[in-house]
Amino acid sequence: MSNKNKSLDFRKNIFIIGNSEFDRSQCLNAILLRSNLEIFRFPRGMKSFTEYVETVQRKKMFSSYYSKKEKYNLDQIFDFHIDWIQENKVLMIYEDFHEMEDKWKLELLRIVFNNLELSKDSARVILTISEDDGIIKKLYDAVYPTEYKSKEQIVESNLILIEI
Repeated sequence: MSNKNKSLDFRKNIFIIGNSEFDRSQCLNAILLRSNLEIFRFPRGMKSFTEYVETVQRKKMFSSYYSKKEKYNLDQIFDFHIDWIQENKVLMIYEDFHEMEDKWKLELLRIVFNNLELSKDSARVILTISEDDGIIKKLYDAVYPTEYKSKEQIVESNLILIEI
């Protein structure tokens, strides 16, 4: 999975791990210069589900099934956002993602990885973390296997790991 010197494949999710916050940010910015996808940046060091969904709402990263516009609660927005992830080929950027609550961090990644496995036209992520705190092994347990791929194969086939 490590891909320090290979050319980047924006059809996959990218994890940037290690070194200082400054170095991770520099690496991320260099990668983003080569992307031709629409980019949505989340607040650095986001911690909670509420923070995540409020950002989704503010950036309008969801679409409802309903024709009339109304006020939605956070759970409804998140449900609409899941569909939005599946329908939009964009890059979602999470810097210092290790700060996010484990439960929600893994749920978000599970959704992105499984959607990307089903459709290459779905959203993908680039995230930066200070160190591999076992997130990849936890992700193996979080994603759903398919008829043709195991959980590990799904993660490995949809991930580029850059260690700096």
